[in-house]
Amino acid sequence: MSGLHTLCVLLAASFVTDNAAGNQQTPKEGLEELLPEWKSAWNAVDTDRLFKLYHPDSRIRKLLEDNPAKRKAFDDGMSEAVAEFGKIKSYTIGKYIERKDRYVVKAVYTKKGNLPGTFAVKKVDDGTYRVFDFNIDGQGEPELTQ
Repeated sequence: MSGLHTLCVLLAASFVTDNAAGNQQTPKEGLEELLPEWKSAWNAVDTDRLFKLYHPDSRIRKLLEDNPAKRKAFDDGMSEAVAEFGKIKSYTIGKYIERKDRYVVKAVYTKKGNLPGTFAVKKVDDGTYRVFDFNIDGQGEPELTQ
């Protein structure tokens, strides 16, 4: 996996609460709520907020939680990614990839333009959703071109 793909796995999203009626959210509803926070944190290059938005069981949280050197590399890589891709202007949630348990999200960046990627979200104990995995370019998923 390239450095950029590793970095992109590190980027994204937020805490999501159950809706006002107290009903349980679906993963797609959770993703719909966390994407605005992901966009905001990405555009602000707020690596602390991005890190906290990952699910506690995600590979990124486990890798970086107690490792200051790797955490600094994440912070530096995040800044480089925003400089390369640009800020996020908009995004749309596309189809669900069942075999990978993730959604296609097409983001429009100020420098790279329209770029489809993928998000996997997972519920935490309090019923909210957090990002479990994220790939900025989807790593060649065939569903991205459909």
